[in-house]
Amino acid sequence: MKSVLLGAALLVSLSATAAQSAAEPAAAASAQDPYLWLEEVEGAKALDWVAAQNKLSQAELEALPEYAPIRDRIQTILDSRARIPYVEKHGAWFYNFWRDAKQLRGVWRRTTLAEYRKAEPAWETVLDLDALAEAEHENWVWKGADCVYPDADRCLLKLSRGGGDAVVVREFDTVSKQFVKDGFSLPEAKSEVSWRNRDSLYVGTDFGAATMTDSGYPRVLKEWTRGTPLADARTVFEGEAADVAVSAIVSDEPAYHREFVRRATTFYTGKTYLRLSDDLIPLAIPDDAEAGSHQDWLTVQLRTDWTAGGRTWPGGALLAIRLGDFLQGKRDFQFLYTPGPRKSLVSVAATRHHLIVNELDQVRNKLYVLTLAKGQWTRKPLPAPAYGTLSVAAVDPDHSDDYFLT
Repeated sequence: MKSVLLGAALLVSLSATAAQSAAEPAAAASAQDPYLWLEEVEGAKALDWVAAQNKLSQAELEALPEYAPIRDRIQTILDSRARIPYVEKHGAWFYNFWRDAKQLRGVWRRTTLAEYRKAEPAWETVLDLDALAEAEHENWVWKGADCVYPDADRCLLKLSRGGGDAVVVREFDTVSKQFVKDGFSLPEAKSEVSWRNRDSLYVGTDFGAATMTDSGYPRVLKEWTRGTPLADARTVFEGEAADVAVSAIVSDEPAYHREFVRRATTFYTGKTYLRLSDDLIPLAIPDDAEAGSHQDWLTVQLRTDWTAGGRTWPGGALLAIRLGDFLQGKRDFQFLYTPGPRKSLVSVAATRHHLIVNELDQVRNKLYVLTLAKGQWTRKPLPAPAYGTLSVAAVDPDHSDDYFLT
């Protein structure tokens, strides 16, 4: 394996939470809690209250003598052109979204791998968000792109008005660098959308009354075919109002196409289904486990101990089994990762022929390469700099074993 050594960035966020005594009965809490109206996430009264509190906090913070120097230093860091332009491969190109002092909203751009290796790559602008916002008189904030596999000549762009969770989804042609006339388009909502194939999407959005969960995310998942009205999209799955959200995950790699439906019952638990033709097959794994796929293998990452196939698999382990065997009821998993008292799994990156396991061992990252041979996975250490923190991402998993090391 080859490696391209990059650097690292750290984002720290702070959040405030409020809690209510669990000893107080729920019904009494509803009747007695004078602040229950704050749970109305989009409620005018709640939003006005938040705006008023922010105004008080902002005035107090800005009055501190340290405020202006810290603000200016952070702004200089955010605008620095020395930042690493992280890239993601779509089709033949490597894409990056970049913001600085000149591009306040940002520019979606691309380059080749050969150019990216240079100190000053030549970038081609695909979409200038500042120009788009000015032309459309909108405060557009970039929320990402989902491109069709494998050519990535069409992408679903997510744009937020002002940076909220609700987004507008619009189909974009990366060849002409224009939005697709009469292409896929969704109005502003907290939508979940993914390509099923070039001419159909999985869509979870606000379809009307009772189609969103109590959390404000999609409860109903539909399949939408190109050239047909959104109202004619066919329902694939419905969750419950008390769920967090329902979504689809489509996994594509050479010779392998998998479609999963995920019903998130809580933030950390849910049900996963495999779609085969028009059938949804529930995967018999723990609700707090995470399912994945690699070629013809099913992977299962456990959070808690799980007894299956006559043995108990430890929480924190990463297991693998051929998907066909699992669907036939077999549970003879292989360990891809085994946790320990002072070590845990951080991530797994798939290259063309290998899996790279990133382990946290006594608060230091260690890397290992997993290789499949004759139906068995073997593991060997992957040499890496002796830094405290490392992360790994595949460069082009469809065609190479190269990886980015951060």
